Amino acid sequence: MGHLATLLGTRLRATRNRFRDRGPTWWLAITTTLLTTAAALLGLGHLAAPALMAPPTQLATPVGLDPNALVAGASAMEATFWLSALVASVLVFRVMELLFRRADVRAVENYPIALSALFVDRALAATLEAIAAGALVATFFVPLVWHGGSRAFALCAALAVGGLLAGSLLAMAVQLFAGASQVPEPDAAPKAGQRRSGDIYGGSGQVFLYAPGLALAIAVVTLLFLKLVLGEFLRVGEPTRAFSYGLVLLAVLVAISLVMSYRYFTHGFPAMAARFRESDFVTYDINTQYQKSAFGKRRLLERLLSQRAVAVFRADVLQYGRRYMMARYLYGLFWAGAAIAMFNLSPQAFPNWALAVLPTIVLAVLANPWRRLALQYASASMALPLSRGDQNTATTLFAAREVLLFALPYAALVLAIRGAVQGHWQSAVLAAVAGVVGGLAINGLMALGARLTLDRALLATLLPALACIALVGLAVLSTPLLLIVSTVLFALGATAWMFHDANTAS
Repeated sequence: MGHLATLLGTRLRATRNRFRDRGPTWWLAITTTLLTTAAALLGLGHLAAPALMAPPTQLATPVGLDPNALVAGASAMEATFWLSALVASVLVFRVMELLFRRADVRAVENYPIALSALFVDRALAATLEAIAAGALVATFFVPLVWHGGSRAFALCAALAVGGLLAGSLLAMAVQLFAGASQVPEPDAAPKAGQRRSGDIYGGSGQVFLYAPGLALAIAVVTLLFLKLVLGEFLRVGEPTRAFSYGLVLLAVLVAISLVMSYRYFTHGFPAMAARFRESDFVTYDINTQYQKSAFGKRRLLERLLSQRAVAVFRADVLQYGRRYMMARYLYGLFWAGAAIAMFNLSPQAFPNWALAVLPTIVLAVLANPWRRLALQYASASMALPLSRGDQNTATTLFAAREVLLFALPYAALVLAIRGAVQGHWQSAVLAAVAGVVGGLAINGLMALGARLTLDRALLATLLPALACIALVGLAVLSTPLLLIVSTVLFALGATAWMFHDANTAS
């Protein structure tokens, strides 16, 4: 308990110091962002509440079924499941980060701290993140209360918070099980011919790469199971045997996962962390031929940049690929989830405005390449004699490349499923184009904001989020209006990018 109290006390003091040193501008920006986000979620929830509380007659209409007997609020439970599954795709990677990669664990793991205390610290971190994410999802469903759905809201909040919490703790067990498979038993004799070599995700260390995928599958199954359990209460209106047994079973599974996680962690976490970092040093194939005279030759997008800015662009390509390789797997998960939603939900349940703005939301809130680029430990302008203008143009071009890498496959899915399969070509083309241009519009705003003398990380956090909220509001009003405004913002940003001041002081 002494080590745990020391560790948690240090965390608390560090948090207090971090907040104490912030100026009034930072507090104003954070307060404005939180209030704006809450207002946007409540406003969108208020608009969606009538549809969420309507009996889902379009989803269940077998012969002889009385539509009046369908349970109001079932659509809200379905929406909670899908939103929570989307958030879970991020949380499983956050669990991996807080176990092995985040700065707060790397800062203390070299000290003689009891592994049991460090495990409690990591479990609390995962718990707090899951509860915060669940509360954010639940905020969207608060308007159900004043639309006559108090019980539906309580069950939706329980599904979001409880499902994400259980999924995160189960994901932790999966991650630690993967790490334990890389730690040899101390008393076990090595097998003949067996060797454990360095790893570039080509050997046994690739389990760290696949563990988040397995953890996500378990988290989604957990959410689905809890949805069925809570749906039983919504249907009957009181606790049933299936409801009680389901909750007990889920609690037992979470308790078992915590015990297993504790055993894996205390048995060999230092060796797991070392093995993870060995596997994390991946090679990266950049379009630079170091051994040939073509090193200085510009390729593809590099032709749009000056020779000085090319160095920044290549550094961004190299560092982003190395440090945020796992973020690229979020793209694939998003594409798969979007395809499943388009196949299983009708155009009424998954409207065109949501289809058009969904990639913009993910880019601004979850992926956010602008903030990732702003948080690099050693930016090129600090290490090389480059102007800030060169850095801004290269970073803006790289962020546009990342937006297209994410949004173009999504647009192709929309055209293939909503257009070719379901036959809604007009809405599919509009949503596909808006999905691409929305991310480019935020990139255009970042190009305009690069001229401001604000902290890059703060700007890259606030501006995409605020722009996303505004674009979502426009999408709810009119998808063509969203497309027009996004195109204008993109054009303004492109103009600012082309006529940048290359001599801006760094």
